[in-house]
Amino acid sequence: MKTIRTTLALAAGLTLLTGAAAGTAAAAPTQLSAIDLDAALDTALADSGAPGATVAVLDRGELVWSGAAGLAVDPSAAPMRLGAASAPAAVAMRTDTLQPIASLTKSYTAVVILRLAEQRKLRLDATIDDWLPAVPGARTVTVRQLLQHTAGYPDVEADPYVTRITSTRRRYDPDHRWTRAELIRLTRAPAFTPGTSWSYSNTNYLLLGEIAERAARAPFARLLDRYVARPLKLRDTLIRRSALPLQRFAHGYYFTAKTRFDTWSAARSVPSDAFGPVWTDGGIATTALDAARFSDGLYRAGALLRPRTLATMTHTPGARFRGHGLGTKRFAFGDGARWQGFIGAYGGYTSMAATNRDSGITIAVLSNQLGIDPVTAPAPAIWVRIGQALGAVPDRAALG
Repeated sequence: MKTIRTTLALAAGLTLLTGAAAGTAAAAPTQLSAIDLDAALDTALADSGAPGATVAVLDRGELVWSGAAGLAVDPSAAPMRLGAASAPAAVAMRTDTLQPIASLTKSYTAVVILRLAEQRKLRLDATIDDWLPAVPGARTVTVRQLLQHTAGYPDVEADPYVTRITSTRRRYDPDHRWTRAELIRLTRAPAFTPGTSWSYSNTNYLLLGEIAERAARAPFARLLDRYVARPLKLRDTLIRRSALPLQRFAHGYYFTAKTRFDTWSAARSVPSDAFGPVWTDGGIATTALDAARFSDGLYRAGALLRPRTLATMTHTPGARFRGHGLGTKRFAFGDGARWQGFIGAYGGYTSMAATNRDSGITIAVLSNQLGIDPVTAPAPAIWVRIGQALGAVPDRAALG
């Protein structure tokens, strides 16, 4: 597949450590050029099988390289819904291409909730019945348990009503007008006593979006702007569906049974289940650069949360939490490096952004294809390969 990319030229090369992770024993520095990283991205994208990908690399907050390869729109893909319109024209991926970031959104939602807690507009250990009295278990589930995935709520997005609209080719409706109230009504009673076990569920973060709006008396899009976008000067971090720059969006693709399906094929706009303020579990759209700046600003620069609050967010209570904190995850590669970030996978899109809190390196990768396994999905797989090219991740590393 022919790839077209846009990169930031590095006149003097990028000096990085290879052969050892930052924060461990010193190694000889090496000069790494933009051409080297272009080649690494091309190879990683080809191996992933995805149509396209965008990448941004920051070193202590400074952009040192950004790249884009492949296609934002692939005309060879089959339509997601039977009888959909004819194939669109091919569009190359660019470094400023936008795409939904799926569950990486959870880190942004967690920041909004934690900022409201800092301002005493809510308490993490308060039960949620003050805001959502009609939700089953509201008198026993706390805000912290929602953030931590210990509330026990089954995943609303696995409900037959939701999957019928979002996942079946015959009935797929990418223009369905979702409301959060519609989704909250589908919330079922916790499957276990809240706080006694861990189970990842999108329901938790849908409920948190509603709690944030009620606690702050403001729409979530405004809270995202107030607590995340404005402090970090992010211009391409969106959740409102109005005034969308549609020509800048990558289409999302599912790959199954040797066929690539275009989720946009029957949509008037960005598919409504992949993007928008209803989906505080996965509805933000952004660029790789903005995702990298968010990760760096949160985990390295401390620009969004107080140190004590950030420590609360990143704390993992035990092995059963699988590295998860509050809307965040610690990634281990066997070398002792502290990478903090998150992964997203939904709607034909995958994403990963993480920051090494010792070296100050941040890598963000967005890709527009989703297969069966989110951990081996294109964006995380490409993220690891770029990390290896930078010498920031061990050669034989896998996500852990």
